Amino acid sequence: MTRRASNLLARAPELQINISAEDGETYGVADGEWISLKSRRGVLEGRVLYTEKMRAGEVFVPFVKLQEHAANFLTSDALDPFSGIPEYKVCAVRIEKVGEPVHSAD
Repeated sequence: MTRRASNLLARAPELQINISAEDGETYGVADGEWISLKSRRGVLEGRVLYTEKMRAGEVFVPFVKLQEHAANFLTSDALDPFSGIPEYKVCAVRIEKVGEPVHSAD
């Protein structure tokens, strides 16, 4: 539903990737710069947002921002053996600094 909320998209039209300032320093990316997150399943690009809510070594990406920026494109297709629910909240990613985005979130 978030992607249908035009007022929310107008306030934050780009994908924001939340990281700690410590990780920003480690990876050489400043608050507001573009990075890519790469996993075994896919790649997302977004703008860094430093936040004290994130611990070093963790990132947060909204699950569904816009169809082309869904964080679930990065996650594993593994299922919990008991419930059959996908592991959408855990995924190893590599952070890389990029220039301006290839695809805009317009």
